[in-house]
Amino acid sequence: MSASVTQTLSFGVHQGAAFDDITAIGGFPAVQNIKQIKQIRFMAGWLVDSVEITYLMNDGTTKVANHLGTAKPDVTVDFNDNELLIGVTGKTTIPGYYSNLPYLCYLQLVIMDTHTGKIRVVGPIGNGAGDAKYTGKTFAVAGPIIAFAGQLHSGGDPANALTLSFIKSEKLAVGKDVN
Repeated sequence: MSASVTQTLSFGVHQGAAFDDITAIGGFPAVQNIKQIKQIRFMAGWLVDSVEITYLMNDGTTKVANHLGTAKPDVTVDFNDNELLIGVTGKTTIPGYYSNLPYLCYLQLVIMDTHTGKIRVVGPIGNGAGDAKYTGKTFAVAGPIIAFAGQLHSGGDPANALTLSFIKSEKLAVGKDVN
């Protein structure tokens, strides 16, 4: 069975070193070896500065994609074996904040238990509950999300800046056990 894999627009400042976990970790497009996300760790204060993702591979091993730059994570989100990331909502900063760039400043993760159908929401991550005084554009991404891509800018002020894009897979919508 073939599955469609798509990538969303990017949210953030669009600066820094690019990363694409589905290619670097999963081997896409030749193969797609990522089974699911096991853990996401963020460094977040007023901005969502950086991220580290642990992926469960089809062969049962795990691989870590480190996009933390100089940061140390302060938010950890663990996924059970039967949980999928099915959505992300977020905001970028308003014009005039940090050189008029749309920094990623707020995220919420929507996680579904595929056995019970229960939903849990993790967040807010970043910008102290999404204070409207500092936030600009809002975005929402519906999944299932299998991997992350984006850019990480390290150095300067702020020390790290994250741009995120989300890789979605129709295959996961069918069921986690479909290969």
